Amino acid sequence: MPGKKTYDVVVDFDRCKACGICINVCPTKVFDKRNDFKAYPAHPEKCVGCLMCVYSCPDFAIKIYEVVEEEAV
Repeated sequence: MPGKKTYDVVVDFDRCKACGICINVCPTKVFDKRNDFKAYPAHPEKCVGCLMCVYSCPDFAIKIYEVVEEEAV
């Protein structure tokens, strides 16, 4: 039986303009602010893959990748 899906949350800090939209739309509170106010995935283990942050980011600075683990044979 497969386990819980996990996701890799990637923020392109060169594109991020620190608007905070992703922080506000994330239902599981994955993001927090760095000292420069740019969002970073402080709790990527909480990501449920809803893509709200990706769709809401005006700068296309966030990517979500499903982590696919190889099954042991």
